[in-house]
Amino acid sequence: MRWRYGFYPTTLLETAIVLTVVVFAFETWRGHLTLQWRTAFTIPALLFILAGAISVLVAPSRTAGLGLYRAYIIEPIAFAFVLMHAVTTWRRALVVLSGFGVAGIVVGLANSIVVIAALRAHTYDVTQTPPVVIYTTANALALFLGPLIAVAASLFLHGTSRELRIGSGVVLLLAVPSMLLSFSRGGYLAMAAGTGAACCCWPAWWWPAVWSQPSRRSFIGSRSSFRTWAAPRSSAAPADSSSGRRP
Repeated sequence: MRWRYGFYPTTLLETAIVLTVVVFAFETWRGHLTLQWRTAFTIPALLFILAGAISVLVAPSRTAGLGLYRAYIIEPIAFAFVLMHAVTTWRRALVVLSGFGVAGIVVGLANSIVVIAALRAHTYDVTQTPPVVIYTTANALALFLGPLIAVAASLFLHGTSRELRIGSGVVLLLAVPSMLLSFSRGGYLAMAAGTGAACCCWPAWWWPAVWSQPSRRSFIGSRSSFRTWAAPRSSAAPADSSSGRRP
């Protein structure tokens, strides 16, 4: 949803983020709370802000560049800063993640229904702008579903409760097909990278098989052989094959 405040264009999402930041600032001021500036994300966030500012200065249209800079860098970083201070317990984190999961399911299913209808009617053309719901491009849908799939996969693999794993599995069951139906190549690449990272970080799938007793012996044997091969040779000088030869 888009509208204008005079000359200033805005969206429902931007308005919600601004209201969230204003309420957070007021509560921080009223409660005399201390903000945590020195975190592991501070320097990367500052680098993103600096790079975005440079891209706006060199953009062909600074107005369009400023809008993208605001929507894709400033607002997400501001919202993440608020979440970092507001989400202080695991229960709060689950509430936030559940909200994102429900939103992803609603958006993904709505978009999937439109895409399937276009495929059945033989009107879907990948060379043109695909049919989408809520968002204006399929890549925007993939940008939203990609992080949700990664988080849901990590909770599904590493969750400590049965309910958490079931909920994460439901999100994956609905979000992954929606990602596939977005036909976003960038989304496919991100999902493949996330799946590979999840498989590598979760030892319950393939690590015991790879690191079984025979494999471990083979690895240790090959390492010993390499050390023997790479060890420095004896310091004694080799025999001179030219001794006894005439000059």
